[in-house]
Amino acid sequence: MKIVLVFILFFTVIGVGAYFFLPLDSMAKSRVEEVLGPAFSIGNAGVSYAHLEISDLKYNDSEHNTPGVIKVDRIKVYPSILLLLTGRIVIKKIEVDSPYLLLKRFNDNKWSVSKLMEGGSTPVILKGIRVKNGVMHVQDDMAGKSPFKAKLEGLSIKIENPVSVFQQGTFIDISGKLVSKKEGDFRIKGKWDVLTKKITANVKINELDMTILNPYLAENRDGVVITSGNVNISSDLKFENNAVNAPVDAVIKGLSIKADNGRILGVSVSLIKGIVEEEDGKISFKFNVSGTSGNIQTDLKDALKKKVEDSLKKKMESPIKRFSRDLKDIGKGILDVFR
Repeated sequence: MKIVLVFILFFTVIGVGAYFFLPLDSMAKSRVEEVLGPAFSIGNAGVSYAHLEISDLKYNDSEHNTPGVIKVDRIKVYPSILLLLTGRIVIKKIEVDSPYLLLKRFNDNKWSVSKLMEGGSTPVILKGIRVKNGVMHVQDDMAGKSPFKAKLEGLSIKIENPVSVFQQGTFIDISGKLVSKKEGDFRIKGKWDVLTKKITANVKINELDMTILNPYLAENRDGVVITSGNVNISSDLKFENNAVNAPVDAVIKGLSIKADNGRILGVSVSLIKGIVEEEDGKISFKFNVSGTSGNIQTDLKDALKKKVEDSLKKKMESPIKRFSRDLKDIGKGILDVFR
């Protein structure tokens, strides 16, 4: 959920800072850039009677010499009339059109948006934020021998609260498409308290292409490659007091692995292939995600091992059951002869 917080804080600071420091004259653009700081650049800025509009905004990560971490075609900020009546900073909504975000973890374990996550609370009442047509590239340089890369398109974010999005009971609805060999999709829907960082949400991921997970999954990465497969994931996520708990239901379909030896998540490749054959190409299992925000743990390895053990046990029991059934039939036949 850090990425959602980035969107809220980032666009709130832009909207509030620019609106209340912005003169209604030709110096608008330079004044907005002055407020935002040297890491930002904008194409244009202006104020109408109803809203502030900023176009062609860019944010650069100077620490890692990475330009264009965030790019936005257009941002509209709509202030409330309460500002004129009470002097309070009240924003009815912020609309963000066609944003681009590079969410990247570098080899120093820092993210491209780390600087945006720093700082205290935002002294503003914001009642809603809408993001449409977003694109996000995710890259993890610490995943393994090769970096993990993923692309999200059609990103839509809807965050609403009649009081303020920084109060309890804030509604969140995030969805988008997973772009890969086979297009998938995801949705996160629930409630979020930004101040206490409490989250309750349902998470669904459909048709996630497993080939993009290769940097994480293969322990013996030399020659162990997932060549095809998709996974569906559903979870009721709970995050409170910096602790996460998320029981996950997973279904893997069409899994194909290019290797005869090696291990994936601690399980022999040959055993996994055996399960795929037994289950007609479909593997269903459950696992749990827990821990703290800085130390996420999962029992995925144990869950997959248990699935293998249960499958082997079932496979071994089948001949015994058939033999027992045959003995009963033979015994019944002998009794019928002597009757």
